[in-house]
Amino acid sequence: MQTKLEDLNPRIPLEGLQEALRKIRLISHPTLIENNREFHRLLVEGVDVEFRNREGQVVHDKVWLIDFANPEANEFLAVNQFAVEEGQFNRRADVLVFINGIPVAVLELKNITDTNATIRGAFNQLQTYEAQIPSLFNANALLVISDGHEARLGTMTSDWERFMTWRTVTGKDLVAVRGLGESGLIERGNPVLPLNPAIAWFLDFASRKRPLMRPHRRASPHPGFCMGSVRPLNSLIH
Repeated sequence: MQTKLEDLNPRIPLEGLQEALRKIRLISHPTLIENNREFHRLLVEGVDVEFRNREGQVVHDKVWLIDFANPEANEFLAVNQFAVEEGQFNRRADVLVFINGIPVAVLELKNITDTNATIRGAFNQLQTYEAQIPSLFNANALLVISDGHEARLGTMTSDWERFMTWRTVTGKDLVAVRGLGESGLIERGNPVLPLNPAIAWFLDFASRKRPLMRPHRRASPHPGFCMGSVRPLNSLIH
């Protein structure tokens, strides 16, 4: 992650980058949602740092974790069966999606050939992860569950009723695992166009919840997302 921060913040010396990393790693509040809220703020507002320039003057600047203006400048990685150890627990998430080394999305995928594996079971598994390996979710922006027939999206504060089926960019209501790219959410060829506005604008906090915009029938400059100017209150997933 430090190497990528160096690329994204060329005018910030190592001292400043290390301070930013310390601030990220030292996020520690009584609840997971407070940790997530704090990380979200640093993600979209930048991390304030202080360092001395070559003339010895104290400089105040920001370290950016994601380049929202230039999507191609970011590094994307999807990892299958990523192991996370925390306390006495050792869990493996089916798929983690990283942006610049930050785990922003967790996908829990059930085997389509297993008749006992359900999409509700995938949801329950994510709740177990949140309880047992909460540090994985400090930076989380999106949760995806699927049984191979359909996929649903939510956030770390979404209950079962608020995990919603996502419409594809072509208007289909059901998004199976094989069609996640079509949804405009996870697509290697155009990976940040929908995700960046999701993180920066649509994934914002209301009270102690983390809402995610549901798809909307009206057009949006970012396929799959409702325009901020027309988003109804009942379009929030909590």
